[in-house]
Formats: sequence, structure tokens, C-alpha cells
Amino acid sequence: MSNSVSVLNRQRATRIDSRLLGRLTLRLLAEELACQSSEIAVYLVGEKRITELNESYLEHPGPTDVITFDYADDSRPGWLGGDIFICVPVALEQATLFGVRWQEEILRYIIHGVLHLSGMEDHTDSGYRRMKREEKRLLKRLVPGSGLTRPRRS
Repeated sequence: MSNSVSVLNRQRATRIDSRLLGRLTLRLLAEELACQSSEIAVYLVGEKRITELNESYLEHPGPTDVITFDYADDSRPGWLGGDIFICVPVALEQATLFGVRWQEEILRYIIHGVLHLSGMEDHTDSGYRRMKREEKRLLKRLVPGSGLTRPRRS
């Protein structure tokens, strides 16, 4: 059993270190969530692609930040599998709005997607609050020493 993460960059809004995001996602799975078996693909996409997914699968108009497709398999207990689609332009906007680094916002979306794959839901007020608390906790544990907080070079 092992964890497998692929990060596929399909957007051009900004340069992203896909390998770093992959390593952080593996760390999230193995160290923070004690997951021993997973196959997860993270797709970094633009507004056009996320809008297509949002309208086709969720029947919501326009773009969104993150969409998770869960491929749970009852014959494999404890296994997490799925696709996480992240809209980088929305992450850039949200990061500015909330005063955080855009890299952290993208990592927050990965955490959000993995929590959905782990069975957490945010469709109720209490579920939403619980998920937000867990996102914050995990983000705090992952960001120090991650390379996400390095100062930019001029």
C-alpha cells in the first residue's frame, strides 16, 4: 500500500511548483491524515475548464475555487482516490481578498479536496465550520518549512 499523487498544471495564470505541491500533498496524506493507500490527481486549471466542470457536474453557473471527484471503492477500505480540480485564477483572487499568499490558498484547496475524499462534508453549517477548522489546522502544520513562505527575490 502506498500513496500516489500527481499534480498536473493545465493553466497559464502563474508559474507553480507542481513537484512541491505533490510533496506537500503526500505529506498531508501520510503524516497528517495517516492515510496509507491513495491515488489522487490534482489538476491546476483555468476559469474556462473549472466553469465547464462546475456547470456540467454540479449544475452551478460560472467558475469556482475547487471541485473534488471522489472515486471511493468499497472493495478497498481505507483507500482514498479521486481528482481535485483547482482554479488558479480564482485562488489568486481569493488570496488577494483574504490577504494570504496565493500558494497557501492553493494548498488550502488541496486540503479541502482531500478532506472531502476522507469523508468530510461541508453542506451543513456545522459541517462547514468543522471542515474550515480542520483546513486551518492542517494548513498551519504544512506551511512551516514547506517552501511556500520563502521571500520572493527581486
